[in-house]
Amino acid sequence: MSAAEKLITEHLETWTASVKTKSSAGRGAGKKRELYGIKKLRELILELAVRGLLVPQDPNDEPASELLKRIASVKAKLIKDGEIKKQKKLPRINDSDIPFALPESWEWTRLGEATNYGKSDKAESSDVNESTWVLELEDIEKSTSKLLQKVRFKDRNFKSSKNRFRKNDVVYGKLRPYLDKVIVADEPGVCTTEMIPLRGYSSIKPEFLRLSMKTPSFIKYANDSTHGMNLPRMGTDKARAALIPLAPENEQRRIVAKVDELMELCDRLERETETQLDTHQTLVETLLAALTDAASTPAQLAQAWQRIAAHFDTLFTTESSIDHLKQTILQLAVMGKLVERKSSPDFSSLGELLSIASINGVSKGPTQDSSAIEVLKISAGTSRDDFYVDETDFKHVDLQSSEVEKYKLKPGDLLACRYNGNLHFVGKFSEYRGFTGKTQVNPDKLIRFRFDQSKYSPRYICFAMNSAQTRQTIEAMCATTAGNIGLSAGKIKTVKIPIPPLAEQRRIVAKVDELMSLCDALKAKLQAAQTTQLHLTDTLASSAVGN
Repeated sequence: MSAAEKLITEHLETWTASVKTKSSAGRGAGKKRELYGIKKLRELILELAVRGLLVPQDPNDEPASELLKRIASVKAKLIKDGEIKKQKKLPRINDSDIPFALPESWEWTRLGEATNYGKSDKAESSDVNESTWVLELEDIEKSTSKLLQKVRFKDRNFKSSKNRFRKNDVVYGKLRPYLDKVIVADEPGVCTTEMIPLRGYSSIKPEFLRLSMKTPSFIKYANDSTHGMNLPRMGTDKARAALIPLAPENEQRRIVAKVDELMELCDRLERETETQLDTHQTLVETLLAALTDAASTPAQLAQAWQRIAAHFDTLFTTESSIDHLKQTILQLAVMGKLVERKSSPDFSSLGELLSIASINGVSKGPTQDSSAIEVLKISAGTSRDDFYVDETDFKHVDLQSSEVEKYKLKPGDLLACRYNGNLHFVGKFSEYRGFTGKTQVNPDKLIRFRFDQSKYSPRYICFAMNSAQTRQTIEAMCATTAGNIGLSAGKIKTVKIPIPPLAEQRRIVAKVDELMSLCDALKAKLQAAQTTQLHLTDTLASSAVGN
């Protein structure tokens, strides 16, 4: 076992324990975690492979310098026979160009010298039959480059020209952000012109070429070499000039076999880690659900909580489990199980609680004048998980004094997002505190709700509107238009919540804030440990390649 392989296999706990929490911003509802350690492990395997550090060199192997001579000979014959045209000469490789050292038997070359990059045959719909493979970028999984589906012409008819590829061609996505989508074709077919089929001259193994083009160093070069604003892509000249390391032919085979073996290990680690994390989350959700179902009084809740508290350190070890705990606290609060209640509360719609009509904010572009009025950004009402408005997230906008008077915010106002690409944010409530002391107004996509604070606690209403049961009602009301999810103020105002006496509202708020502070402290501790784990993973990966 090589030193590099030992480094990989002896630190499996580090690779699997390093998990990064994804931002909840943006569209979609994918997983909120990234198996960062395993992702870095995949990158490390590829980087070690193309640096000659993954498998030992064999002194009996023919050196790559001989392979380069054969490549030059093959190309010269193809040009003489008229099968390919003589291309523009590529720059000579200088010492200053070389990004890292290679084993003595290896050589550096340029992609355009070793392959036919940029020269592919075109195919029209009239040139193919129903069973022809039609490849698109969406068919390849990002990061792993696994083929997700194979679609035939009968199911994917096309009208525009395609690039034709042969069996064993390397097919490369030149469009950012898909610069890590690279496959070796196991049969002939056609592909989008945003993908480039290429093949090496002489004895370059397509699988070795593929893994060379998937390394972090090649992807960085490709990203740095893209042009265009809307759909950035790597130009042909830049691609042909890209440096690639070339191993002896026999070593290429050994490297590909070892990479395949280690990538299978990564697949297994990924499946096992995902299963463990999913099982853990299911356990947390089940126990917390049982907590809300079983406890009908604060006393019963205290008893049920003790059963969870005994395993607190093993249960709440991920951000998602802590978030679920916070959601449970909100649900218990509006169910009247956190503090002693005098009587059952009345239910009122949000609209019945308002002291003035709800109002959408302003929709005007920003100005460079820093003395203009501060208009909050949409993210100000959605980015924090403590249900407060981020009053530092604003833009300056020129407004008339009458507009300022109409839209300005007051402490205790609640803001709710009415339009977003992410369902998680639509209908989310946050409280405005006015702690900056400046005049601020809300934007058009954040609805303002104002209450008589001698009757109602805005903070309690905020908690009630963000509780799990209320969120289900709100999300069911949402409608999708042109890819965005919307919810009108009129619909939000019909949502009913329990309204206990003001004194009880305040006791509930105090208890929830106390418990939320504990959750936030727990999450901060977890994030610090997570950051340390990520740094450890990066350090381990960097040390392996001598960076």
